[in-house]
Amino acid sequence: MKPQDYLRESRKFARAWFAVPVSTVLAVVAVIVIISWPQSPGTFAKATSPATPLPSLYAGMREPSQLDLLRDSATLGDPIAGIALVSQLLDSFERTGRSDDLYEAVQWMDRGWADGHYQSSSLPTRVFERYCDYGALRWHWLCDQGE
Repeated sequence: MKPQDYLRESRKFARAWFAVPVSTVLAVVAVIVIISWPQSPGTFAKATSPATPLPSLYAGMREPSQLDLLRDSATLGDPIAGIALVSQLLDSFERTGRSDDLYEAVQWMDRGWADGHYQSSSLPTRVFERYCDYGALRWHWLCDQGE
């Protein structure tokens, strides 16, 4: 097939695709959703009655925590969310003693250190004064006396 013929045929296909009415596309999507919706016998009538609520789309999934939301925002580059996340992780470490929280807080600080947001907060001083004696941070560059 010549390149000109290929281009002409692909344009025909594109025009044919956009010629499909939106109502037809919506009807096909609705059929797919109805077919794929998990149901056991008799549940459809129960689910559509006004007294019974529809099943949650998040059934079996946990709601995102405040830390999860801060993690998402910090990942997208929000400096305020990053500082709040590190602060909450350090608070959690003080309450529970879970070293994972301390480790994650320092990892977030490492990740965003080049942006300069953490240097203007009190978090590096807090880590240096309170947590550098812990084994995981003893040799961290933030705990080095020369830094």
